[in-house]
Amino acid sequence: MVRPLPVWCLLMLLVSCLGLTGCASPWSVVPSRTPTVFTGVGCAVTHDTSYVANGYTLDGKRGGRMFIYPATGRVFKANRPEKLLVFLDPLPASPPSPLIVHGRNRNSGAEAVFENAQHLSEYGMEWGTNYFFPAAGCWELWVGNPGGPDMVVIHVMPFS
Repeated sequence: MVRPLPVWCLLMLLVSCLGLTGCASPWSVVPSRTPTVFTGVGCAVTHDTSYVANGYTLDGKRGGRMFIYPATGRVFKANRPEKLLVFLDPLPASPPSPLIVHGRNRNSGAEAVFENAQHLSEYGMEWGTNYFFPAAGCWELWVGNPGGPDMVVIHVMPFS
């Protein structure tokens, strides 16, 4: 079942196409001054940022002490493996092995648990695994408590 866009969404699109913020597709990522980015589909994702790991500058998403680096690219797709590396900064005195990252799809309520293996690489201490998102939508990923500061939000596109 296809639901119509909410009125506020249509107003944002109208304002952007009138030249006040530049005309963008309703499906594009529009940077904002806040730590989130509006994707046009009701998903405020964590803003991209840089992280320096052992002298290497990586671009990814940071929530609290968790930084996620998408090793396979910046577009996340459902129903295919997505290689993600996770960094914790500051590094805990006793780094967990494995590091458990929880996921929840805000659209469907589907949940996933990702077990990340610990690695020592040129980046330093990292954790990683292939994330498999069973459905497209707005996904919260976190370590620790749900909704806590160590959380990032990504938009997962349908696989095509």
